[in-house]
Amino acid sequence: MTKDKIRAGALAMFAQRGYDETTLDEIAEAAGVAKGTLYYHFKNKEALYAYVLSQGLADLTEAIAQAVSFEGLLPLERVAALHEALFRVLARERDFCRVLLASASNRQTHTEAAWSHLGPFFAFLEKTLAELQAQGAIAAELDIPTAASATFGMIGMVVLRKHFRGEEVDVEPTRGTVLRMERLALG
Repeated sequence: MTKDKIRAGALAMFAQRGYDETTLDEIAEAAGVAKGTLYYHFKNKEALYAYVLSQGLADLTEAIAQAVSFEGLLPLERVAALHEALFRVLARERDFCRVLLASASNRQTHTEAAWSHLGPFFAFLEKTLAELQAQGAIAAELDIPTAASATFGMIGMVVLRKHFRGEEVDVEPTRGTVLRMERLALG
């Protein structure tokens, strides 16, 4: 329970102020805990940052895994389900979307831990896309690592742009356009 409060407070502060500008005092205040409680659960700010990212990526991975695992889905429906799950989670989790995409585009020291968590996520995404490619749902000539990065990047950046502009994200015109473009791109 306390760790969940800390995660929520840290996520809000990292999204609002960025990693470098966020202090542990601000995180403690946002989480409603004493600063010592942060140190009880986390060695330092970098460890907390890595935890926030790892938990968010675990949630994202689980949503995608569930979406593509339904027995009755045809291969093309699985591709659509993967895109839909990625879109919906990033649309719903505004702060996580901002922190994740900031981490993915930054190679500073504090993000090395973030990259250690992004690696398994991309491996999962690539494995899922490779399975769909083997089933004929994705064009055989497509490079799967590139397709995984493009899928994440396109959906993530559309959602992030909507968040930054204060626009509603999870609306049919936006979701429908992104998903149709993805389907066309993947063959």
